[in-house]
Amino acid sequence: MKETILYYHVPTEVKNFLDLLEKELKIEIKEIEEHQINQKMGYLLGIVGFKENKVLRQKDLDQPLLYFAFMSDKQLDIILSMLRQAHLPPIPYKAMMTETNLQYTFDELYQEIKKEHAIMSKK
Repeated sequence: MKETILYYHVPTEVKNFLDLLEKELKIEIKEIEEHQINQKMGYLLGIVGFKENKVLRQKDLDQPLLYFAFMSDKQLDIILSMLRQAHLPPIPYKAMMTETNLQYTFDELYQEIKKEHAIMSKK
């Protein structure tokens, strides 16, 4: 599958930068919208076998998040470096695709990252 960045609730400057990355690096950029937060990550990435979740629950997810899929560690490092060098507003919630988190709904992934971020911020 094609290298992909899913994003949620990012500032306009970050969205504009991601649009540039899409053109420059030939990667796919997709926005996760409010009505999609109950979908599994595999479904949001368009992976065969993941079905749409018909149950929709409203949540209040207020932090921006970036999710990197189908990327090598080197590609991820390059993109993160480009984001830092662009002096954009920080996006503290980030995740890379794993076999485990493909099974999470976006909301479950968000809550997991939120917990991890709180723990790491205390150190």
